[in-house]
Amino acid sequence: EEDYSKCLEVFKRKQYDSKLLKSLLGAFVCFLYRQEQKSAGKKLSLYLERDIKKRVNEVQEQKAEKDFMPLKKQIEKIAAGVKDVHIKDCLFMNTDRGLRVKTRRGRGKLSVLDDISFEDIDMDNVMTPFVVNSFYFCDPDGKTEYVSTKKPLPVDSRTPSIKNLTFKNIKATNCHVAGTYICGLPESKIEQLTFENIDFSYAEDAKSGVAAMMLGCEEGCKQGMVVSNIKELVLKNVHVVGCEGEAIVADNVDKIKK
Repeated sequence: EEDYSKCLEVFKRKQYDSKLLKSLLGAFVCFLYRQEQKSAGKKLSLYLERDIKKRVNEVQEQKAEKDFMPLKKQIEKIAAGVKDVHIKDCLFMNTDRGLRVKTRRGRGKLSVLDDISFEDIDMDNVMTPFVVNSFYFCDPDGKTEYVSTKKPLPVDSRTPSIKNLTFKNIKATNCHVAGTYICGLPESKIEQLTFENIDFSYAEDAKSGVAAMMLGCEEGCKQGMVVSNIKELVLKNVHVVGCEGEAIVADNVDKIKK
């Protein structure tokens, strides 16, 4: 009983990697075996092994996130631009967004996003699989009129640009909010956006939500491909099944090529 109480206390403190825990667990399992409660001992062993592995995974994930943070902050700012980046062979499950590109006014004319591609990707139960957001508001000045206005502003040294983005061979099942939510800047449109061999389908019990982290993005559900402020939108073998309303909702798109 004393060993058991100590075990519980250690568990409460979540000291899963302590030497004390290992010795106490061994002692308690042996105690169960001595009391001819072998079944209980085996169940406890399996449960504790599973729980310890879970804790180890959590610690590893926390360490990975900590190691990644400096790079993540650098990528989020992208003040010097991002070019010639190619992502492929990925699986996204149960996320709020799948593939997301974000920028905003104020990042500067050197913040050019060009020749970025995403290929051979599967998504399941993703709220909005594709988001390109030129009005990203998670910065100190992100909700100012300058960043958030949808009216075209003069192009100057603070204006970022998006040139060429490609999404190819991607299947997104059980979507919820929208298939795509793409917003370029009205004064600096996305030059070319290509979707090739893309399949969208929606969850029967789809949940509503906000597709992009920008002011003016209203809550929605089962929206199709919402796109705006693009010079050329290329759609090759794109299938949208199960959305409510139009499959393509385009605003200020100069050319749609199919």
